[in-house]
Formats: sequence, structure tokens, C-alpha cells
Amino acid sequence: PWTPRSHLTHLTLHRLPRKQVEEIVEKLTGDKALPAAVVQQIVAKTDGVPLFVEELTKMVIESVESIGSVGSVESVGSIGSIGSVGSIGSIGSLESR
Repeated sequence: PWTPRSHLTHLTLHRLPRKQVEEIVEKLTGDKALPAAVVQQIVAKTDGVPLFVEELTKMVIESVESIGSVGSVESVGSIGSIGSVGSIGSIGSLESR
């Protein structure tokens, strides 16, 4: 869509495979492992876009922390219970950070 320029390089970025998304989630959660069902929802809802993987995972972690201790992470049955995170457009924390 843009006119070619000699000082620019076109770089195509592909979506991350599920395994790499899971690795990002694992690194971000550290010792606060999320239930497999929640991780799978993160994988599905972020569609392999690294920025959205990070932001949605951070939102989940913050929600768990606001509920209480790490032991209550099992009470987070789905991402939908955390708030309105049905689409990438609803990740409002991108603007607030």
C-alpha cells in the first residue's frame, strides 16, 4: 500500500503458533500458573498476536490478584468471567498503559 522507498524494508510478521503463545503466558504468569482452560482461551482470543497475548494475560493476572490470593486462580473459570474481553477491540488496557 505504501510507495517503495530504498531506506525501508518490508517485513512480514506471522502470527505465533499455539506453543509460543503458551510460552509467553507461562513467562508472564511465573509461579501463578493459570488453569489450562484459561490459557486455551487466551490462545484462542489473541489469535497469535504477541501484543494481545501479553495484554490479555496481564489483564487475567490483574483480575486474579484483585479477586484475592493465587489460590483463587481456579475460580477464574473463563476469561469471560473477568470482564468484557470478547474481542481484541475490547482490550482497553492498551490505552491506559
